[in-house]
Amino acid sequence: MNIIHGSALIFGFISLTNGQNEIWKTFEGRFYGHFDQPKTFFKALEVCQNIDGIIAPVRTQQESEFLIQSRSGNNERRWIGGTDKNRKDGDYIWLDQSPITWSNW
Repeated sequence: MNIIHGSALIFGFISLTNGQNEIWKTFEGRFYGHFDQPKTFFKALEVCQNIDGIIAPVRTQQESEFLIQSRSGNNERRWIGGTDKNRKDGDYIWLDQSPITWSNW
């Protein structure tokens, strides 16, 4: 499985469509959080799936800016939720199966 990523251990954003508590920030009807500790992509994906979330896709400049501002002031790298699993190598889509139409991350 090839994944869009930058290194083996980085933080990740979680995107949920429902459920909220004090740790979640909202943007365009979705809830976002981040891990306190670095995780591999697959561990991050597992954690997200255990709470009915996904690793966040980045679909627009506004969403990218929101996620950058949500990084708690540090410069740690983050996972974004793209994959080419079960597809032609290099033919990426977001983990929620939507097409990647914006890629100026």
